[in-house]
Amino acid sequence: MIPNLVSVIIPTYKRSPEMLRRALESVAVQTYRKMEVFVVDDSPKDFPLRDAVQNTVLSFENRMPIQYIRHKESQGGSAARNTGIFASSGEFLAFLDDDDEWLPEKTEKQLAKFENPAVGLVYCREFIVDEASGEKRVGSRNYQKGRVFRHLITDNFIGGASFVMLRREAIDRCGPFAPVRSAQDAELFLRICKKFRVDYVDEPLLNYYINHGAERITQNPYNKKHGFEYINHKYRFYLFFHPFKKAIRLQKLLLPYRNIDPVLYRRTLLKIVLLNPFRLKANLSYLYEWKNARKKD
Repeated sequence: MIPNLVSVIIPTYKRSPEMLRRALESVAVQTYRKMEVFVVDDSPKDFPLRDAVQNTVLSFENRMPIQYIRHKESQGGSAARNTGIFASSGEFLAFLDDDDEWLPEKTEKQLAKFENPAVGLVYCREFIVDEASGEKRVGSRNYQKGRVFRHLITDNFIGGASFVMLRREAIDRCGPFAPVRSAQDAELFLRICKKFRVDYVDEPLLNYYINHGAERITQNPYNKKHGFEYINHKYRFYLFFHPFKKAIRLQKLLLPYRNIDPVLYRRTLLKIVLLNPFRLKANLSYLYEWKNARKKD
């Protein structure tokens, strides 16, 4: 491990070289310079732009230490990030999705929050940029810091992988990304915040792009179902003693269940009602939805 070195890990999957170039450019202009960069290409063998993606990465060799790593077979986002983690040497780890873009002071400002050795994860706010409409707004969530597990279990206020910087010790003690199809970042954040304190920079430090027409694996309902179920099962004992929080966790599954499993969708609606029987107004809406869903079968 090299002290004060930030290892930047960028997984890429079936992305255009132009979009990846935007992400890489945002790393190249960071005000903090002690960095190494790993681009892990998890695209399938038949992706026609793989060589162009590699050439785009290598074009940055004269601007920053950068390596291109190609998976022989597509293994998923978790495996791509873990490949970068295992290849890296930095005391700190930062992640950037290939369709996002850091602002120039992101690395410097997040590093400053690690002066407290108990902090294992630092996140930030973001600009949400709609590429279809051109609209740009500041993201807003119920931000928390310190010991945050009890808040994070129901609300991933941290955001995605592009938002965070980690102390490598957090990965050493808590493990890398789990092999789940979605919510990999939220699942890792939950493990880290059980052992480390969390802090954040209260200003936007990246552009988070939406509606750019590119593929997002995590939006697949089957993948979302797998990710949410994985977290619910992992923390099932905690959730058993916190029925209100369990109900919130089950609410996250309603949309994927409605799309792929109507029977499970109806059962989950009833479970939510039973977990919080005194939330009369909310329960009436769930029961109404259950009745309508039953009529459709």
